[in-house]
Amino acid sequence: MKNIIPKKCITLFAISLLVFGAAGCTNQSAASPVPADSVSESSSVEKKQETENTAAENHKSGDMTVDSFASTFYNTTDTAHFFRSLDGQTRILDFETMENVLLCNKPNCNHKSNDCIVNRLNGNVPMFSGTDTYYFIDDYPRIQEGDDGKPFLKLGSTLYRYDLTCSREEKLLYIEGVSVSDNCYGWLLHDGVIYFIGNHYSPEYDENGILTFYGNTGGKMELNAVDLSTMEIKQYGELYDLETLAQYYPNVKNSGEVYMAGVFDEKLYFNVGFAHSIESGYSFYVTWFDLNSKTYHGEPQDYTNIDYCSADFVSRDYLVITREGQADIYKAGREQTVTIKDDSISPWSFLSVFDDTLFLCEKAFDLNTKESKIIDLLKEKAVVAKYDDSYVISYINKQQDFEKIPASQLLNGK
Repeated sequence: MKNIIPKKCITLFAISLLVFGAAGCTNQSAASPVPADSVSESSSVEKKQETENTAAENHKSGDMTVDSFASTFYNTTDTAHFFRSLDGQTRILDFETMENVLLCNKPNCNHKSNDCIVNRLNGNVPMFSGTDTYYFIDDYPRIQEGDDGKPFLKLGSTLYRYDLTCSREEKLLYIEGVSVSDNCYGWLLHDGVIYFIGNHYSPEYDENGILTFYGNTGGKMELNAVDLSTMEIKQYGELYDLETLAQYYPNVKNSGEVYMAGVFDEKLYFNVGFAHSIESGYSFYVTWFDLNSKTYHGEPQDYTNIDYCSADFVSRDYLVITREGQADIYKAGREQTVTIKDDSISPWSFLSVFDDTLFLCEKAFDLNTKESKIIDLLKEKAVVAKYDDSYVISYINKQQDFEKIPASQLLNGK
């Protein structure tokens, strides 16, 4: 049999879910935890743990956003920012205190044992509902022998819930046949339903039906949903027309990817990306799934003339679609689209919108007047959230550095 060669490796991401009315810890039938390492904790560790507990408690007492949505590296709620640090650990930034600590409130935890939530996540970013975190842990692809003696690619993912009040993990659901965490780039819950991308990978077989090659890009990717009240799984079909697209761009079968962007106006947006050739970079176009009619929209009408763009910012209030030199901003409750044109704008821009202001690094655009100005305080920084009367700022090149600046001070550029 030929060697089975995996294609490029993609960082494994955890999926996390927003659940309403989750059962308390005492009512859960938790999976058996791995015994913790026996260690001696110093007073400094205890003090650090107290800080971590404080950050978690502040978050738990706050309101959640409409959707609990995690992207590749972060998840921002109304009260906190969860992110993967440069050293690959999951951390929480509490907006009230601006404390930046590991996401763990297990007493006297040294963050080295297998039952520590930080190690379970392995750098992935979960989502939250009250005291609970939710995430998928993906089975790495395994080659197994079928009943016919031929090898096949086995995929699967498990959904877990972890209660922060008692540090207990519960196995909720196993999904067979797809990879949820690997190469799905985003996961979301909306109105009690979890939406996630099931990746079937791209296995290749020889003339005898023997598996010879597989990769986690360029394969079938479908939209799935789990109703949290019934744990029923629904499948809504493929997220892009792989076979038609491949007729025009054959390399899509080596590079096709789908990023979940978020929900705006009851539409779930996606960025579909592929490389035209092995040497070229990625191009993207935007599609969406209507949550009311359960129908897809946005697939190119003319595959020889695709409208390349990306949904770069999606929140309950705003949707931003970017093209080269242009950003189209949609606001909830406003029919008219605002278009901002500037040479600094391009697809996959690190931008955000709060209070009718588009922030793009040190540039700020007023959506009402379309005037722009330079804010020196935002040079090499990004606005990640609005909390009370202040903006939470992230240093773009230093993922663990944040600051909170009063809105009046920031907008005046002082």
